Amino acid sequence: MAKIGFIGLGRIGETMAVRLLNAGHAIVGYDFREGVGTGVTEAGGRLAGSLIELSGEAEIIVTLLTDPGAVRATYLGGDGIIALSRPGTLLIDCSTTDVETARAVATEADEAGLLMVDAPATAGSRSAEAEALSVLVGGSDEAVAAAKPILEAVSDSLVHVGPSGSGQAATICTNLVLGVSMIAVSEAGNLADALGLDRQAYMTALSAASMSHAALARRWPEPGHVDGRTNLSGATMLTDLNLVQDAARKTGTATPLSAGAQQLYTLFSAAGLGERDFSQIVAFLRGRDSDAE
Repeated sequence: MAKIGFIGLGRIGETMAVRLLNAGHAIVGYDFREGVGTGVTEAGGRLAGSLIELSGEAEIIVTLLTDPGAVRATYLGGDGIIALSRPGTLLIDCSTTDVETARAVATEADEAGLLMVDAPATAGSRSAEAEALSVLVGGSDEAVAAAKPILEAVSDSLVHVGPSGSGQAATICTNLVLGVSMIAVSEAGNLADALGLDRQAYMTALSAASMSHAALARRWPEPGHVDGRTNLSGATMLTDLNLVQDAARKTGTATPLSAGAQQLYTLFSAAGLGERDFSQIVAFLRGRDSDAE
């Protein structure tokens, strides 16, 4: 079993790290925030005091960071983990970031004699806890083969979609579909309610019409909460849709529906609802700031 450094111990990261511990791996965790990662120590892992300490010990380093800036800051430069890691270390970035950042970091890693994959997880914390994470992986065949046993321990679906950056590209496109479809499902459901349709009957009819989708099956009309915790926050969805629009601008691709979704989630967050589950857009579209029914 491997000695794994895990950087980024928020809800999803901590859950993934604990699952790796349960699979028999040794985990050294680290987070830039103080007081984070107690679940790792309770499960038998330990926390490093710095990136230098973690990088000096780990054979494999997994990161789950908040945004492209955090990814670049953590990996690149003289105090980044690429410079600090030993040759041959496998790097697995499970953050959702832009394609350019993923490719830039992978190039630096390759030049330093390190293997690297971008492997963003495509589900929220509820799915991580329920062992229902899907991982889309970008990287060389060699790097993906090395990362596969680790990723299979934290996910139930793993797809190698192409070279470095491809995992991020596929995730951006997937998040476009999820963000737009959540709004479409919400609008249709609200209209169905207004027209007097029985909600369950409508749900059954929609599924029977071969229009079932994750936004329908998993999140509406029962918003994705577990013990009051968000599944995927509106703020996170907005971040994902910002990445979509950035990619669309850079490639000259027309994405009017996701641009509209981005605007709605901007309003959603501006209304102080960003930390709620993104499915709460169903209530927001009804003019409510309470949880959807």
